[in-house]
Amino acid sequence: MRASLTTRTRIALAVGLLLASAIGGAQTAGAASPTADPAPAAGITGVHPMNWTSDIENVLSGSGWSSRRWADEQYTEVIFTGCHSVLNKSVSIELHRDISAAPDPSYGTKKLTNCFTSSGASSAGEWTGLPKGNYYFTIADIDGVGTAWTDSVSVDVVYQDTTAAD
Repeated sequence: MRASLTTRTRIALAVGLLLASAIGGAQTAGAASPTADPAPAAGITGVHPMNWTSDIENVLSGSGWSSRRWADEQYTEVIFTGCHSVLNKSVSIELHRDISAAPDPSYGTKKLTNCFTSSGASSAGEWTGLPKGNYYFTIADIDGVGTAWTDSVSVDVVYQDTTAAD
């Protein structure tokens, strides 16, 4: 009976470690922190994110990763500050509206390049004329490669802004 318990314990530990590495492994996004009055994005004058900030760590191209959701209408902007990838060239993000039990429509992609020029440099993608709903973005491609799983991107700070007033 004791050997069986040891085997079960080993299996439980192994499964736990596998799950922990899958959850916290190569494809992670930092915890998003809602912000009431955050500092403006470095390198972009006058931008004050009104919804949330976060980071992205080692997201693989073509992995199916998506950002957290946010409620929005009319206007949204996603700003990346301090981007890092293998070639340090570009990352394209695609905006989607989250619709339950139906395909999520795409509102197009934005190619971000300036955020790769230095750790404090920023790039922004903005969308206008959006219907009311919950939105999220995905990584469409990294350094021009969409589904190869050969490149990953990290972003020091992600700002999500829902107002054009700034």
